[in-house]
Amino acid sequence: MPTLSNRAARAARGIARASGDSPFFPRNTSFTPGTPVANVQRMEFARVSSSVRSSTSDDGLILMDVAGGLLFAANPVGARIWQLLEQRCSCEEIVRQLTVDYEVTYDRAHADVVAFVDALRCRGLVTGEG
Repeated sequence: MPTLSNRAARAARGIARASGDSPFFPRNTSFTPGTPVANVQRMEFARVSSSVRSSTSDDGLILMDVAGGLLFAANPVGARIWQLLEQRCSCEEIVRQLTVDYEVTYDRAHADVVAFVDALRCRGLVTGEG
């Protein structure tokens, strides 16, 4: 089973499929070993880039960066994180909401939100504030 850091690296490539073994990061995603993953643990807020368009469904989320031509797919939990980002929730607020929504531990939700937001940031889909 892949570790969270492997899943985050794969997500940083911008392609994720919704049939994984984790509610936060699906397996069967592509990645390049050594892809730099930035530290967002100190990033209190992440804001959606103005060039990103999104579409959500019961199956998850599709993001398109109209400026860069990037397509990014995520599972339903990724869609929930995106929804909370669009509502201008802080990363801490997102973590707390996911612990309620998905009945996961704080540590699990925190690690996955940090990795997911970092993957979005690495692709230019969100920017950091604060």
